[in-house]
Amino acid sequence: MLTSPLVAQSEQAHAETRVVKEGTTAEVAPKMSNHTTRRHGVIGAAKKFPLKPCEKLHPSFYTDRKAPLMFYGWAWNRAYLFDYAIRHRLSYHLGDLELKYSLLAEPGFSKDDFEYYDLLRLQAPEVVRKHISARCGIPLHREFPVQRREHDGVFALYSNENAVIQVKVLLRPGVAQFEKSLGIIHTAMNEKGYKSDLLWWHCRNKFE
Repeated sequence: MLTSPLVAQSEQAHAETRVVKEGTTAEVAPKMSNHTTRRHGVIGAAKKFPLKPCEKLHPSFYTDRKAPLMFYGWAWNRAYLFDYAIRHRLSYHLGDLELKYSLLAEPGFSKDDFEYYDLLRLQAPEVVRKHISARCGIPLHREFPVQRREHDGVFALYSNENAVIQVKVLLRPGVAQFEKSLGIIHTAMNEKGYKSDLLWWHCRNKFE
């Protein structure tokens, strides 16, 4: 089972970030990766250089309004999600027309003879996002990393800006149920040799 950093948090992180009341769990960790071990300079540098993905953030990222926008989730590329949609026989609805991804895997299929091929490829991220969200019971959000050299997007649980509220919401059904949901997402994002871990990603502001 995938264990989230939301569980078993330190007293120090609770006090510094005020994410939840004492005695509960929260996604804020007292330790961080090397690029965020120093608070000064990180925020300014992030405006020019994207921060690398990391497992934990410094508490200041939750309270400083000038902190970079970070999203907690799984990165993906379009090719993986397109293949996922085909393997899981998903569908895209264009008005009353149901376009089945499974058609693309049928013997003799030619994308040159199928007018909706490019549309299905384009819509795969949103189709898969809705599919996984329905399976796990958690509304995932589609975000876009500042550095898109290796990844096209991120399926995010929340950001450093709304973690205070979202952590409480996600844990309402209980820690066990939440970890089960995380396991469903993690499995979906790691099929057929593809590798995607639950990390913090430096993402673009929607208004930029």
